[in-house]
Amino acid sequence: MNMNGNDIALITNTLNSCMVAMDNGDTEWFADCYTEDGECTIIKANATKTGRDELKGLCSFLYSKFSHCKHWEGNISVRSCESINQCTNISYWKAISDNEIVSTGIHRDVLVKCDNEWKIKSRVIEHTYSKPI
Repeated sequence: MNMNGNDIALITNTLNSCMVAMDNGDTEWFADCYTEDGECTIIKANATKTGRDELKGLCSFLYSKFSHCKHWEGNISVRSCESINQCTNISYWKAISDNEIVSTGIHRDVLVKCDNEWKIKSRVIEHTYSKPI
């Protein structure tokens, strides 16, 4: 599939929206960044959440635990796949609290195009650094 600039902008918006929704505790918005059967795996927690209800619960949990942080998505690197309306992304993320980076990692995503919107089909979250408590 040949992606165009509009696709890249929509994908970037979805990835950034996921982080902003989490930081605001907006469970509906967070879950809407995923497909109906989307899944999110957090390797460090050995946890996978699948489907909108579980993703809403994940957002709520993350907000309650990390509401003091702001999360940033960066170095988004989208690759088109041979499959129509599907792509992959590898990007970096960081969490900032009191002007200090407290955690960093990598997102590995599969996204699909649904009715002119890009949604996360699967996300794997890897932690590469967490500030010792």
